Amino acid sequence: MAGTLGGVSATFVRGRPRELKTALDIWVVAGRDGYGVMDIGLRNSEFRFEVVNYDTSADLETWAASMAALQGTIITVVNDFGDSYDKMLVVRVGQAEKSIATHAPGGYRAVMTVVGVRLP
Repeated sequence: MAGTLGGVSATFVRGRPRELKTALDIWVVAGRDGYGVMDIGLRNSEFRFEVVNYDTSADLETWAASMAALQGTIITVVNDFGDSYDKMLVVRVGQAEKSIATHAPGGYRAVMTVVGVRLP
């Protein structure tokens, strides 16, 4: 099943973000028994998607440029299973790794990695 990242379609979008979880700041004070604890909000929601697309060489170059333009934006992601995730801040988009795929539509395959965090 195809997926999308910020409106950019791909043949496959593999991965899931971690769920938002409460983060705690824990500290100790010299000369005092016990610990101090403060709830600092929802965190730990990093994601890493592997994105694969099959197409012609020229179309994959255009696709890779569209994917790279997502860096620094907040997007919605739909993965291979149809799961939709919103408020995804794209921190880094990796280089496209292009290879020949003789039995695929267009004859070429490109793989990219998209990394970021899910915002609360």
